Amino acid sequence: MLIVAIRSQVVLLLLLVGGWGVWAQPTNLDLVRDCTRSVADSALALAAASTLCYTVAAHPGAWILEEAVAQSATQRGNRLRDCSTGTPTINIAFTELSVLYRNGAEQGAIARECRVGVVVMIAPTGAEPPRQQEFTAIRHDTVAVSAVALIEQPGYEYLRGVSIAQNSSNFWDKVIEPAIVLGAAAVSVILLFTVRSN
Repeated sequence: MLIVAIRSQVVLLLLLVGGWGVWAQPTNLDLVRDCTRSVADSALALAAASTLCYTVAAHPGAWILEEAVAQSATQRGNRLRDCSTGTPTINIAFTELSVLYRNGAEQGAIARECRVGVVVMIAPTGAEPPRQQEFTAIRHDTVAVSAVALIEQPGYEYLRGVSIAQNSSNFWDKVIEPAIVLGAAAVSVILLFTVRSN
């Protein structure tokens, strides 16, 4: 009876330890937030003003960009105000927001790529002309195939990963094509020596 109890505890412990890698994976939302913070910080650096206001173009993930701008402004010491006259305005829009999956190098793994692109237009005060610039942030990591259901949270359909098929080598690429090349090379060498000897 004691042995059965110890075995079940060991099995439970192994499941918890083995499953920790699945639970420790950042979600697609976490990865997108990280990329968005990076581009938001670049947008505020471009503005180069201590007090500013911002508007975010309509998008299902606009709240992520608004959150990132507010966090970056706090970290940089920028003050955010209402967009009234006399305050430099930053207009930000997503140009790309995607999560891509590719076959991983190891069995049971997926290579994940997060891409966040924004276009930033700054309308400064005074006589300065408006400026526009694009920023892109890319993050790569590897996730377990078994973790895909956990990293794709319900309610964020625009953050679902898109599978990109890679060229997989098949029997033709691995066996037949190299055999034809080697055979052709062997025939060329044989013909070369038989023609020269005649």
